[in-house]
Amino acid sequence: MNKKKVAALALGAVFVLSGCQASQIDKGVEYLNEENYEKAAESFSEAVQNGKSEELGQAYKGLGMAYWEMGEYTKARESLEGALENGVQETASLYNLMACSAMEEEKFAEAQGYFEKGLALEEDSKELVQEMKYNQVICYEKQAKWDEAKEAIEAYVKEYPDDEKAAREAQFLRTR
Repeated sequence: MNKKKVAALALGAVFVLSGCQASQIDKGVEYLNEENYEKAAESFSEAVQNGKSEELGQAYKGLGMAYWEMGEYTKARESLEGALENGVQETASLYNLMACSAMEEEKFAEAQGYFEKGLALEEDSKELVQEMKYNQVICYEKQAKWDEAKEAIEAYVKEYPDDEKAAREAQFLRTR
């Protein structure tokens, strides 16, 4: 997942909270929008440390996005897991970000699990679904699960016949 997509997620995230801690979350969102990820992480961390239980999920979610942007993928994934544990709604976008973080950590089995959870949810973004399905193929390959990779890429190419990169990947996997 590229940085522009994550920034769009950050802009699309709705942090409508009230009270003192909401200001830390609001500051964190402002810093995300300004691409000042270190300051965003500081604000979200403070909100996590001092937050009320109903605000913790949003603070963890913002923290995860800030860590993702800084390339701290383990912290990003752990923070996003904290968001889910604290009541943030499960979305394909959230699972995709967790999966991409796991891929960056070369934890492909974990990434695969996140992709499966994300794809099981209703999602309006056809592009996100397509990205997740393609990345599943990559996860299978990285785990040397060639049969699963072949099956996944064949289904993918059938569903997305105009994806030339995937067609080349399918050709490669046919030779394995």
